[in-house]
Amino acid sequence: TGGALAGFVGDVTMHPFDTMKARIQYGKVSSPTFLRAAKNIVKTEGYRALYRGFGIVMTSTLPCTGFYFAMFERFKRIGGDNPLSLFLSGLAAQTIAGI
Repeated sequence: TGGALAGFVGDVTMHPFDTMKARIQYGKVSSPTFLRAAKNIVKTEGYRALYRGFGIVMTSTLPCTGFYFAMFERFKRIGGDNPLSLFLSGLAAQTIAGI
Protein backbone atom coordinates (compact mmCIF):
# COMPACT_ATOMS: atom_id res chain seq x y z
CA THR A 1 0.00 0.00 0.00
CA GLY A 2 0.94 3.66 -0.06
CA GLY A 3 1.84 3.64 3.64
CA ALA A 4 4.32 0.81 3.22
CA LEU A 5 5.86 2.57 0.22
CA ALA A 6 6.21 5.77 2.26
CA GLY A 7 7.99 3.83 5.00
CA PHE A 8 10.31 2.23 2.46
CA VAL A 9 11.24 5.56 0.87
CA GLY A 10 11.84 7.10 4.29
CA ASP A 11 14.09 4.26 5.37
CA VAL A 12 16.04 4.19 2.10
CA THR A 13 16.71 7.89 2.57
CA MET A 14 17.51 7.89 6.28
CA HIS A 15 19.26 4.54 6.84
CA PRO A 16 22.74 5.80 5.88
CA PHE A 17 22.38 8.63 8.40
CA ASP A 18 21.32 6.17 11.11
CA THR A 19 24.33 4.00 10.27
CA MET A 20 26.70 6.96 10.55
CA LYS A 21 25.06 8.14 13.79
CA ALA A 22 25.43 4.71 15.36
CA ARG A 23 29.06 4.42 14.31
CA ILE A 24 29.85 7.87 15.67
CA GLN A 25 28.12 7.05 18.98
CA TYR A 26 29.95 3.76 19.36
CA GLY A 27 33.30 5.26 18.38
CA LYS A 28 33.61 3.11 15.26
CA VAL A 29 34.78 6.06 13.15
CA SER A 30 37.56 8.44 14.05
CA SER A 31 35.76 11.62 12.97
CA PRO A 32 32.63 12.82 14.79
CA THR A 33 31.02 14.61 11.81
CA PHE A 34 28.57 13.04 9.39
CA LEU A 35 30.44 14.01 6.25
CA ARG A 36 33.77 12.67 7.49
CA ALA A 37 32.11 9.55 8.87
CA ALA A 38 30.46 8.89 5.50
CA LYS A 39 33.74 9.37 3.64
CA ASN A 40 35.54 7.06 6.08
CA ILE A 41 32.90 4.33 5.83
CA VAL A 42 32.74 4.48 2.02
CA LYS A 43 36.53 4.57 1.70
CA THR A 44 37.18 1.63 4.01
CA GLU A 45 34.08 -0.54 3.44
CA GLY A 46 32.34 0.71 0.29
CA TYR A 47 28.89 2.22 -0.27
CA ARG A 48 27.08 -0.96 0.73
CA ALA A 49 28.26 -0.51 4.31
CA LEU A 50 25.94 2.50 4.66
CA TYR A 51 23.01 0.11 4.20
CA ARG A 52 24.23 -2.69 6.44
CA GLY A 53 21.27 -3.98 8.45
CA PHE A 54 18.74 -2.51 6.03
CA GLY A 55 17.01 -5.84 5.40
CA ILE A 56 16.06 -6.36 9.03
CA VAL A 57 14.77 -2.78 9.22
CA MET A 58 12.49 -3.47 6.25
CA THR A 59 11.02 -6.59 7.83
CA SER A 60 9.47 -4.40 10.51
CA THR A 61 9.01 -1.07 8.73
CA LEU A 62 6.95 -2.23 5.75
CA PRO A 63 4.19 -4.02 7.66
CA CYS A 64 4.13 -1.56 10.57
CA THR A 65 4.00 1.56 8.42
CA GLY A 66 1.38 0.08 6.13
CA PHE A 67 -0.71 -0.97 9.12
CA TYR A 68 -0.30 2.45 10.75
CA PHE A 69 -1.61 4.32 7.72
CA ALA A 70 -4.49 1.88 7.26
CA MET A 71 -5.53 2.32 10.90
CA PHE A 72 -5.08 6.09 10.73
CA GLU A 73 -7.40 6.33 7.72
CA ARG A 74 -9.97 4.11 9.41
CA PHE A 75 -9.98 6.17 12.62
CA LYS A 76 -10.05 9.40 10.60
CA ARG A 77 -13.21 8.26 8.82
CA ILE A 78 -14.84 7.64 12.19
CA GLY A 79 -13.79 10.91 13.84
CA GLY A 80 -13.65 13.39 10.97
CA ASP A 81 -11.05 15.94 9.92
CA ASN A 82 -10.98 18.27 12.92
CA PRO A 83 -7.59 18.74 14.62
CA LEU A 84 -8.47 16.84 17.80
CA SER A 85 -9.84 13.90 15.84
CA LEU A 86 -6.73 13.79 13.65
CA PHE A 87 -4.51 13.84 16.74
CA LEU A 88 -6.48 11.04 18.39
CA SER A 89 -6.56 9.05 15.14
CA GLY A 90 -2.77 9.27 14.89
CA LEU A 91 -2.35 8.37 18.55
CA ALA A 92 -4.62 5.34 18.29
CA ALA A 93 -3.08 4.17 15.00
CA GLN A 94 0.46 4.47 16.36
CA THR A 95 -0.49 2.64 19.56
CA ILE A 96 -2.05 -0.24 17.65
CA ALA A 97 0.70 -0.44 15.02
CA GLY A 98 3.36 -0.44 17.73
CA ILE A 99 1.98 -3.51 19.46
